[in-house]
Amino acid sequence: MTAADFGVEPTTATNPEQYVILLRRIRDQSGLAYREIARRARRTGDVLPASTLATMLGRPTLPRRDLVSALLRACDVPDEHVTKWLA
Repeated sequence: MTAADFGVEPTTATNPEQYVILLRRIRDQSGLAYREIARRARRTGDVLPASTLATMLGRPTLPRRDLVSALLRACDVPDEHVTKWLA
């Protein structure tokens, strides 16, 4: 099962805090630790240190687009779904 199958739909978020909650759900359901996500991101050419990821998912503000896409790709979200998250 990939993260795209988790049933997490970004369009249901009505504010930045809900958006971050949905990102946390993607991370939680992926079963990946922060350090593993950082390693996966590095392999695809993204920069997403584990500490940055932890900070990003701990704040109720919208994270930077590059960080969102790095997280989603590291969690195996298909590109067409990443596009929906960034819209």
